[in-house]
Amino acid sequence: MTELLKCQRQLFSIPSDISYLNCAYFSPALNSQAEMGHKSIEYKQHPWTIKADDAFFNLPEKCRSAFAKIIGDESNNVTIVPSASYGINLAAMNLPVSSGQEIILLDEQFPSNVYAWRELAKQKNLEIKTITRPAEGSWNELILDSITNNTAIIAAPHSHWTDGYAINLKTIGEKARQCNAALVVDATQSLGAKPFSVAEIQPDFLISAAYKWLLGPYGVTFVYINPKWQQGRPLEYNWISRKDSHELNALTQYTDDLREGARGFDAGQSGNILLLPMTLVALEQILTWGVKNIAQTLEAYNAKICERVNNIAGVSTLDPSMRSPHFIGLKYQNGITQSLVERLQRENIYVSVRGSSLRISPHLYNDDNDIDRLLSVLEMP
Repeated sequence: MTELLKCQRQLFSIPSDISYLNCAYFSPALNSQAEMGHKSIEYKQHPWTIKADDAFFNLPEKCRSAFAKIIGDESNNVTIVPSASYGINLAAMNLPVSSGQEIILLDEQFPSNVYAWRELAKQKNLEIKTITRPAEGSWNELILDSITNNTAIIAAPHSHWTDGYAINLKTIGEKARQCNAALVVDATQSLGAKPFSVAEIQPDFLISAAYKWLLGPYGVTFVYINPKWQQGRPLEYNWISRKDSHELNALTQYTDDLREGARGFDAGQSGNILLLPMTLVALEQILTWGVKNIAQTLEAYNAKICERVNNIAGVSTLDPSMRSPHFIGLKYQNGITQSLVERLQRENIYVSVRGSSLRISPHLYNDDNDIDRLLSVLEMP
């Protein structure tokens, strides 16, 4: 059973005159996370106290396990890398393709989930098929109709990064499997604030950077790798991804064998003693709140915003059936004016312009006062 959560602003360091409605850009750190960051720096100041098992193996395992709980899977299928583009490249390098096949992308998709596919298409003589959002009707239906037996890969987000359009990955995944196509999901703009089930969607690869809705630091990304691809090739060849790498005294007994499961795809320096402690604090806090509770609370915030915004002439939002719960994009019939952007900045109201949308992305540190301050500016003539 889900519940609406109370405002959690006391857990963050956000001044009362700041309305930060921009989590889709960069999440603020929890106070407890900042404290852990200071402890991590002190840890590095005293390297003689660093225990290799804790820093390089136990800490990554705790993060792996926490992330696995968020997606409803097991830690054996999770690898730790530095960026979403790194994870996308892992998928591009390991998924089988044949000359003449197609890769399906969505229009205005985030670049990290585009460039690797363009390069793969160039190398393997593939076609890129970009599905343009319809002026009316369902984008999901267009995506489904575009998947054929000639489709090799569907690379899609869970929520479109410009305005939160909800991509129905369950039905897309079902169609992909019928056509022997792979599904690669960039969930950077959803995981932590929108429920995701590996068992339900069955992606081949799932990638999520931690610095947005997972509330983590910049430089940490998690990748779920379907077990059927775990015998593939890592993007790099480092010591920590090798079997028995915890035996530091035996590292010069070189081996070609990788660690169990997705661990063999871990990036070099994945046991980051500065970033992972902060990441773990964030993931544990999300699990304490519950992703379903976070989603329901943010959906209530955004419903309030949309109810009033839809009364403003020339401004529209996605139909509730099409949008994700946690953020929204406002479309302006005559475009977003520079004066509106400057007015918001003067009032210390932080949102983003992405594509043709004014993107509003609150989190649990926001309250009704933040929403009222935002709307007081948006409703100005």
